[in-house]
Amino acid sequence: MIAILVKSMVALVIILVSSLLTLDVGNAEQSTYIKISQSWSRATTSLQKTGAVFFKIKNDGTHSDRLIGVETDIANYSSLHEMIHEDGVMRMRSVEEGIKVLVNGEVVLAPGHKHIMLMGLKKQLIENSNIPLTLIFERSGEIDILAIVLSAGSRGPTQSSTSEMKHKKHMMKK
Repeated sequence: MIAILVKSMVALVIILVSSLLTLDVGNAEQSTYIKISQSWSRATTSLQKTGAVFFKIKNDGTHSDRLIGVETDIANYSSLHEMIHEDGVMRMRSVEEGIKVLVNGEVVLAPGHKHIMLMGLKKQLIENSNIPLTLIFERSGEIDILAIVLSAGSRGPTQSSTSEMKHKKHMMKK
């Protein structure tokens, strides 16, 4: 009887250990703590071949994380960019080291600051349409989002705009 009990316990331990080895605990836990909100872009003309995407990143986790890349099918190339003031001139440059998001921190990607650059747009960005993006984080892995396209001159979603209400409705579906 004891031999059967010992064999059962050993089998149970083997099953538990093997199932734990297949889990990616760090990424599974952390990804639930990165929250993306207010993702948006501006409408473009049919001649424009570049666009930008903006949003907020909130980290409610126990580890810092870093946005290290972005993928989308809407452009030939997408990357992390920022505007810097250099020698009295505003310049745009690629953010090679990624965008760090501290524990309990928030990072805002906004016009004139950090943003996602879309180059070689494959089609026009039409107001009230959505842009699918995959954000790639160092710890959290891939997070899929949809950015709503606002008017060409928009400064972002506001509480009183129709586009913001549609944006909120879109975000609630996620």
